[in-house]
Amino acid sequence: MQTIGTTTTARDARLFWVVGGEYRDTDFKSLSGQPEVFGPFEDYDAAMRVWRERTGASKSAALVRYTIAAG
Repeated sequence: MQTIGTTTTARDARLFWVVGGEYRDTDFKSLSGQPEVFGPFEDYDAAMRVWRERTGASKSAALVRYTIAAG
């Protein structure tokens, strides 16, 4: 685990979610509908596997993006 001062990195958090979906435009600031949420996952690697699956499945859709959120 990597800790800097009292702040832990996202990889060290306890739970992870994969969130995203189709955005309104290429500014990627606003989703066109409800966000897709997968998780929670107990470790970063499990979330990364789902992130890779979702991004691979949507690679031909230019407005679809996903990220890993920690909490």
